[in-house]
Amino acid sequence: MRRSVVLLVGVVAVATMVAGCASPGEEPASGDEAGDASDPAGPGVTVDRGSHDGWPMLGQDGANTGHAEDETGPGEAADELWSTEYTWYRPVVADGLVVATHSDGVFALNSDDGEVQWNFTDGDGIGEYVNVRSAPAVGEDKVFFGDTDGAVYALHAENGDQAWTAETDRRILVSPTVAHGNVYVGSDDDTLYAFDAETGDEQWPYDTGGAVRSTPAVVDDTVYTAGRAEAVSALDAETGDELWTYEEPGSWMHGDVAVAEGMVYATSQDGNLYAVDAETGEEQWTLETDSNLESTPAVADGLVYVGAPHLRALDAQTGEEEWSDEHPGDVPAVADGIVYVKGDGIHAHDAETGKELWSLDDRTGSSTMAIADGTLFANGLALE
Repeated sequence: MRRSVVLLVGVVAVATMVAGCASPGEEPASGDEAGDASDPAGPGVTVDRGSHDGWPMLGQDGANTGHAEDETGPGEAADELWSTEYTWYRPVVADGLVVATHSDGVFALNSDDGEVQWNFTDGDGIGEYVNVRSAPAVGEDKVFFGDTDGAVYALHAENGDQAWTAETDRRILVSPTVAHGNVYVGSDDDTLYAFDAETGDEQWPYDTGGAVRSTPAVVDDTVYTAGRAEAVSALDAETGDELWTYEEPGSWMHGDVAVAEGMVYATSQDGNLYAVDAETGEEQWTLETDSNLESTPAVADGLVYVGAPHLRALDAQTGEEEWSDEHPGDVPAVADGIVYVKGDGIHAHDAETGKELWSLDDRTGSSTMAIADGTLFANGLALE
């Protein structure tokens, strides 16, 4: 059965274009401008987008931008392509597979029709069963994820067979990032790890000083991480050596960091969005809100999109608000000039103006989404 979608053609969303100013009480503290808006990650910067097309990691690419530059999703209208009787969360898409999590593990679906290809529930790890609280990542022909027992798993993407497992000392609640032949993942044992993607051998650990609740971003030869240490750090991707640390006392960094426009964007539990220079760690601007910001920003075409407490678009260099909308969302996803959010439903907006294009009454809760081959995947549902 195809689900109907409420279309809002010709109706302007609750969005206000703001020229040169932020919303009342949310004035960003601007610093020096950095980066180059013409380059997604800044001048001379390359982003590892993985060895697969689609949406292979939580933030689409190694930089966690949430922007699929070469993909399209549903446009100014949407129809249900397929759905499942059971709910799954945090999907990623690569090579014709939707790989997602459920209460007992990780499984793969055919992206065209939703048919289950394989299901992984009992691994040779630390605990008796696999409990996954974050999105998997696909790279090097494998699927990687961590579980609440502190195990890191690698499965063969083709059939779901276990390739290797590695151990950390506490639970893992964040997604891994695959780049440079390594898997980078944080643990509640106050450590960010780098494991060899082929063998699972530990390459290096980095003591963050607090539980890691942020999926790392990898741009060029630098890894960016954040967490309960109340800091954002940049590390050498090969050695794990610290390059710089930006500290914000009293502010747990809970959202996944995103790197673009020569900046590192991180959200915090005290309701702030921080933008720091990706090379130096110097603060460029801060947006203060009245909400606990645990969502991850998305960055595309010179704008930063934040979904909580409601969707808004900010100038990536200055933090000035360009438009806002009343709908909340967890983690925005952007493709082909459209930003999608999921919270009190699924909503699609023109990324430049904020105009709402369509909405879907979906009550399965906030979750991350993935976009590939003209289709949006979210919580047991595929829309085209």
